[in-house]
Amino acid sequence: MHFYSAPYQFDITHVCCIIPAYNNAATVAQVAQKCLQQLPYVMVVNDGSTDDTLARLEPLKDKIILISYADNKGKGGALRTGMRKAREMGFRYALTIDADGQHLPEDIPALINRLKEHPDSLIVGKRTQRGQTRGAKFANRFSNFWFAVQTLHRLKDTQTGLRIYPLLHLPALSLLTSRYEAELELLVWSAWRGVNIQSVPVNVYYPPREERISHFQPAKDFTRISIFNTIMLVGAFLYGYPSMALRWLWRQEWAHYPHVAFKWLVFALDVLFILVPASFFYFLFKGNNPQAQEHYHRILQRVALHPIDIKGYFKAQVHNDVKEDFSKPAMIICNHQSMVDILTTLSLTPKLIMLAKPSYAHHPILAPILHFAGFYTVSEGYEQLTLLLQEKVKQGYSVCVFPEGTRTRTGKIQRFHRGAFYLAEQLNLDIVPCLMENSYQLWPKGCYFPHKGIAHMQVMPRIPADDTSFGEGFRHRAKQFERYYRQLLEDKN
Repeated sequence: MHFYSAPYQFDITHVCCIIPAYNNAATVAQVAQKCLQQLPYVMVVNDGSTDDTLARLEPLKDKIILISYADNKGKGGALRTGMRKAREMGFRYALTIDADGQHLPEDIPALINRLKEHPDSLIVGKRTQRGQTRGAKFANRFSNFWFAVQTLHRLKDTQTGLRIYPLLHLPALSLLTSRYEAELELLVWSAWRGVNIQSVPVNVYYPPREERISHFQPAKDFTRISIFNTIMLVGAFLYGYPSMALRWLWRQEWAHYPHVAFKWLVFALDVLFILVPASFFYFLFKGNNPQAQEHYHRILQRVALHPIDIKGYFKAQVHNDVKEDFSKPAMIICNHQSMVDILTTLSLTPKLIMLAKPSYAHHPILAPILHFAGFYTVSEGYEQLTLLLQEKVKQGYSVCVFPEGTRTRTGKIQRFHRGAFYLAEQLNLDIVPCLMENSYQLWPKGCYFPHKGIAHMQVMPRIPADDTSFGEGFRHRAKQFERYYRQLLEDKN
């Protein structure tokens, strides 16, 4: 079966808080405890501390994920270790916070709320500069400047340690650096890869000078950061700028028309010169028997998937939250907005008989495919169709009908004809409603190329044949299902 997953729904359990710690015994336990009040999963990476950091974390060992090693790898190394572990454990996001207590865990909800608005973005806390030393202000401005040069993006705080990283969209974490500059490197690579970067104002606590713990060595670290920025600037010309330019181009709808035209040309040639002739010879040698028919339907299902999944441009997603597998035959009904609806429905299950308009019976390309697939047109008459479909239903085939009969140009539900419900009643079939959204905008009637975007088909709960909640008799049910679909679209909007 070919089903796509439903749109991502944010869950707080998808976030892992990572605290890199090096000789922060005085504050690390308190930071971890406060983070546990905000998030269910907290990971502390003890980066070769030589003080009693581990002893301070002992009371929390059953509440946190603790990673510890003897050799100090630097903050970048600790973050890389934590993120790789979070990926292995199945987390989608990593929220990082420093162990020195400068960032306030109480600000985590602000970052989470922004993440909900912009899923899969990199959320960066923007600290106030009030209370910062002159050296810290200069270092931040220096870092901001080079970030802007390397990525052509402005960010007001590139050195903050309070961030949320989308783990699925990060580079392979084989970073050039392992110290403080690793955080800047992650930002740069994310910008180059087209990750959306959001900035959120956060508070910060700067303890008195005598209480501050800093592992920054001005001469040594500033030299290393300067060398790093030089390397990244070269990388910007070799990879960053071209990559960002191509990604910008890829987002422009007009840039995809050659790609879309080629995709559809290949699809049309496949159908015209491969599928139709091959179908003739296939049934000539195999014979028109149930096994050959079922295998042919599986081929059609795979063919239908090609034009509705154009990477980076167009996609028709099927959201089968009810986990309908069509193992029991059913009458599939769907509102009709564009040709996408037909192709998407064909991709639901190989054991499907579709009823087509009479005009398709004389189409030079579609008519042979309809004939070989055992599809029928409504010109047969519904009484005759009942007799023809009975045998197919016994073989496990579902039947698909678009009750509106024709595509809409506005997306509004048109009048439902009674034929689908008459057949469902005569064949004693359950009804599986499918709701199509947005396809009329992405591929309007009379348009040769689809527009860029995503169309959605929602598979609704199966309605048993003996269910009277939609009324009794096919005439009444047609009206009730029409109202049901209109209500579904109103609720969506």
